[in-house]
Amino acid sequence: MVVALNSKTCVCWDSVRNTSKASSKGISKRLNVLTADEYKGVLQIQHPFTGINRGFIKKDPQMVTYRQSQAGITYYYAMRQVLEHGVSTTPFNITLKF
Repeated sequence: MVVALNSKTCVCWDSVRNTSKASSKGISKRLNVLTADEYKGVLQIQHPFTGINRGFIKKDPQMVTYRQSQAGITYYYAMRQVLEHGVSTTPFNITLKF
């Protein structure tokens, strides 16, 4: 099964073998456990999953650590219009006049 919410944001899982592979743009896989349930929850309730990023940054003259919350799995798809059932998409009906 696959849940693909956006470009580079998807999860694939095999319930027979009990394995999964998840991808999310912008949040660390090491710090955030991304399971199929998180992706399904975002799709059903239309509320983003917020993940944590941690790292180092140089602030003259020293190195400091940072911790940042970021929306890692979002339901909004800006490239096409998602139909009511949440599966199919159609092009936006936009007319540009110059």
